[in-house]
Amino acid sequence: MNTPNGILYGVLCGVLGNPSTGEFRLVDVSNGESPVTADEHAKMRERGMYFVGEVGYVDGRIDATCDYPDRPQDKALMLTACLEFSRYAADRLRPKGDGSGWVEWLESLYRLPDARSN
Repeated sequence: MNTPNGILYGVLCGVLGNPSTGEFRLVDVSNGESPVTADEHAKMRERGMYFVGEVGYVDGRIDATCDYPDRPQDKALMLTACLEFSRYAADRLRPKGDGSGWVEWLESLYRLPDARSN
């Protein structure tokens, strides 16, 4: 994946999975650290899960890279992971309110009728 070194407003996830079972886990590594503990990693390895690829949202577009592009089963798992990732990224990038009402105010601006069409 060709992403900038400092993903400022992006989301980057590793995909750990087992293509034969279809099980996968998105691991958000946007901050440069893996949230998977050694114990969790060992349990995933026992279930046959390994690093399948990475998917990220940077500069308004989603990009994905499969670690083993010659394996069709890995590509199929990445496709499923990309669908889940799009939901995850949308939730992460949605503005969160802090109680001050600024998010609601911006949303109300977006809903204003377009006077140019009249």
